[in-house]
Amino acid sequence: MGKHYTIEFKLQVLQPILNEKMSIREAARFYNIPSNALVGTWLKRFSDALFEQMISTFINTSFILGAIVFGLALPGLLFYRQKPVV
Repeated sequence: MGKHYTIEFKLQVLQPILNEKMSIREAARFYNIPSNALVGTWLKRFSDALFEQMISTFINTSFILGAIVFGLALPGLLFYRQKPVV
């Protein structure tokens, strides 16, 4: 069975790659990871997750702004505003 790396370690490895200070190959060698492909997989998964988060945030923001502009009710926001402050 292969070695398991913590999410913290993976992010530590990806940081210099994302900051364009190291290539995937250099980072793998520096952190003693036996496979460049493994680091490449981590980078792809991180990039995909980041992209999905950005799209989700954009859609949610667009939905809320559209509702405000067109005067549409947002039940979640109405509940939040009507909730008594204790």
